Amino acid sequence: MVLQSHAAASIWGWADSGEKVTVSIAGQTQTATAGTDGKWSVKLAPLTASSPETLTVTGRNTLTVHDVLVGEVWLCSGQSNMGISVGRTIGGEAAAAEANYPQIRVFLVGQAGSLEPRDTLSGKWEVCSPSVAARSSAVAFYFARGLFRELKTPIGIIHSAVGGTPIENWISREAIDTLPGYQKRVDARLALMRSQDEDAKKFPAERDRWEEANGVKPPPDQGLAKGWAKPDFDDRDWKTIALPAKWADSMGVKQGGVFWLRKEVTLPESAAGKPINLLLNYMHEQYDTTWFNGVEVGHTGDQPPYFYLGARSYLVPGKLVKAGRNVIAVRVVAANPRADLMGRGARGDYNLPVDQKLVGNHWRCQIESLLPPLSAVALKSRPWVNNAALFDTPVVLFNAMIHPLIPYGLRGVVWYQGESNTSHPADYGRLLPLMIEDWRHRWAQQSLPFYFVQIANFGDHPKDPNQPSGWATVREAQAKTVQTEPHTGMAVIIDADDGENMHPRNKLPVGERLTRLALARTYGRSIEDTGPTFDTMKVEGDHVRVHFLRADGLTSKGGAPKWFAIAGEDHKFAWAEARIEGDSVVLSSSSVPHPIAARYCWADNPAGCNLYNATGLPAAPFRTDDWP
Repeated sequence: MVLQSHAAASIWGWADSGEKVTVSIAGQTQTATAGTDGKWSVKLAPLTASSPETLTVTGRNTLTVHDVLVGEVWLCSGQSNMGISVGRTIGGEAAAAEANYPQIRVFLVGQAGSLEPRDTLSGKWEVCSPSVAARSSAVAFYFARGLFRELKTPIGIIHSAVGGTPIENWISREAIDTLPGYQKRVDARLALMRSQDEDAKKFPAERDRWEEANGVKPPPDQGLAKGWAKPDFDDRDWKTIALPAKWADSMGVKQGGVFWLRKEVTLPESAAGKPINLLLNYMHEQYDTTWFNGVEVGHTGDQPPYFYLGARSYLVPGKLVKAGRNVIAVRVVAANPRADLMGRGARGDYNLPVDQKLVGNHWRCQIESLLPPLSAVALKSRPWVNNAALFDTPVVLFNAMIHPLIPYGLRGVVWYQGESNTSHPADYGRLLPLMIEDWRHRWAQQSLPFYFVQIANFGDHPKDPNQPSGWATVREAQAKTVQTEPHTGMAVIIDADDGENMHPRNKLPVGERLTRLALARTYGRSIEDTGPTFDTMKVEGDHVRVHFLRADGLTSKGGAPKWFAIAGEDHKFAWAEARIEGDSVVLSSSSVPHPIAARYCWADNPAGCNLYNATGLPAAPFRTDDWP
C-alpha cells in the first residue's frame, strides 16, 4: 500500500465494542477505542517518503502490513475511458512489458453499486509489474508513471471506475438533493430499484398470460431440425441484412415471428482453442438462443429483466473455437416487428481476437415462422418489467465505490467521465462542480486538486456548423468548471483520435497531459500545462479576431486552422476561413459580412482539430455566444 506523505494519514477498521486498538508505523504509535458500532480510527502524524515500512495494528489480535510506502496517492475515477486497460491501448503491450515499477502501487476498487452508503469495498494493493500494468487503467498508469519519473517518490493509484455511467451516480445523496428537481427523481429511481426483486417475481406469469391471450407464445423450434444452427448448412439463399435494424425494416414483415441469423467469422491461428466472449449487443422484446459452430452457447429473454432489453453476452468455450471459418447462429423470437435487433450499437459487436471491422455487420437472415399481428391496443397492454439497471442509478457508485474510501489520505483526484451525459448535457455544468465540492467536503480537503479530462471527439463529422451538439455542451461545462472551481485543471484531448471510437485507444497523451497539470499546479514545476485558451473576441469590420492565452508559438498543424465558424445577427453559423496572426486567429466568411460570434470545434466529432501552442498542446473548443 501507499500512504500519503506530509499529511495526517487516517487508519481505521473494526473491532469488538470497547476494544482498545494500537496502530504503529515508522516509529510512531496511535491508539483508539472501538465504539459501540465496532468502528475505530486513528490519525497518524504526517509521514515523509521513506523506505518500506511495516504497519502494525494490535487489539485482541494483531494485523501486520509489510512493504508500506509513503508517497503521493491519487484517486482515479470515472467511466470506461478511465477503466480501459493498458493492454488494450496503442503501444500498451510495449508499455506494460517494461512496467517494473516497485514504487508504483495500484489499488483496483471492485465494481459495485449500493442504494445506501457502504463502509467496505473489495480490492487490494498490488505492486506495478508488467502483468499488473497490462490490466490496469491506461490513463492512471501513464499518469502515475509520469509522476514517478519526475518526482522520484512512491506513487499510489486508487482506481475506481465503471463504464457507461453518468456523473449523477458518483455524487452523494446529500449533495445531489441540493439541486432543484433532483430529490424527487432520485427518490423515484431508488424506489424502483428497491422493488425490482418483487417485480421480477410477478413478471413471468404476467408475460405468459399476455402471450397466450394474443397468440404470440414462442413456438417450438423448427429451424434446429432443419440444420440451421449447423456450421455446414448452406445459407446462400437467405437474405442478407445489415445490423442494427428492426425486423419490419429488414425483412419486410408487418408482424412478429421467429427469425434466424447466421454469420461466418474467420479467425487467425492465434485464436484457436481460446475462449471468446461473444457480445451480441442489445435485443429488444425478444427471446434468443445462440449457437457457435453448431453448439448452443447461451440463451436470454425467458427471464426478467432481460426480456424487453438486455445485452446478450455469451462465453464460447475454447474447444469450440478454431482457426479459419467459424459460424454463429442465432434464433430470435420477436412478437413485435418494430423490435430492435442488436440496437444501441453501430453493429453487432464481438470481442473476438480480430479487428472488429473485419467481422462486419452483415448477417444472413431467414424467417422460420410468423406470429399473429398485434394491434396497437395489444402492444400497449404488454406487461411492464422492471429492468432498471443498478449502475444507471444516481448515488449508487458514490455509495459503494467512493464512500468506503473516505477518509483515506489523497494528494488529488483524476477524473475522466462525461460521455454518458452527452444525451442530457444541460445539467453537467452544475453536476461536475457539485461533485468536486462534495468530494472535497467529504475528505475535508477544500483545496484537494481535481484534474479531469475533457471528453474527446466522437460520432459523425459535422456538415453544418449549426448542428446542436451534446458532446460540445459537456466539453463547455468542463471548461467552465476550470474557470469557476479553484485547484482544478483540464486535459484537452480533442486531437487525440479520429472520433471513430468512443474509447480512443491512444491513452498515452491523455496520461501525459494530466501529468503536466499535476506537476505544474500541485508540485510547482515551471512547465506549460495547457494549450491555447480563448481570451477575447474583437469584431474588425467583416472579420473577427480571436485572442488566445497560453498561445506562445501559436500554430496549426497540417494547414490552416480548421473547424472555426462565425455568425451574424441571424445566429446562423458558417464555416470560416482562418489565419494565425501572433497569438490571435483572424476569421472571415463571405456568408457572414457582419460577424458577432465565433466558435471553434463546436461539434460532436470535429476530427482533425489542429490549433496548438509551441508546447504541442491543443486549443480547447469554445464558443463566444450562449445561444441555444
